[in-house]
Amino acid sequence: MPCLLRSAGLLPLLALLACHAAARAGALPEQPAVENGEALAWLATAPAQQFRGRVAELARLYGESSGIDPKGLRITARRTGSDAQGCARVEVESSLRDGPLLRQDTVAACAH
Repeated sequence: MPCLLRSAGLLPLLALLACHAAARAGALPEQPAVENGEALAWLATAPAQQFRGRVAELARLYGESSGIDPKGLRITARRTGSDAQGCARVEVESSLRDGPLLRQDTVAACAH
């Protein structure tokens, strides 16, 4: 099972970090390989967009964030600025785990 970010907040963030530490130590099984075409198709789905949105929201709050989505893609986000309305500009990157960058977007992440 991949490390999933289920909600914003300190406790889910700490759980996600613990999951990533376990994965680095080899305590979690590797996800099956995803081909570039399959990964790009997945990124267009609603669940993938929701996951990317949650990672972007955490970057708005904490400056940066990352996670492994349900298909095993690495999503990283970094706050790059903000506007007068209180929204943050967030750069979001999606890549194959330890592989090439597949997609890069700059999005507005706003407090709800």
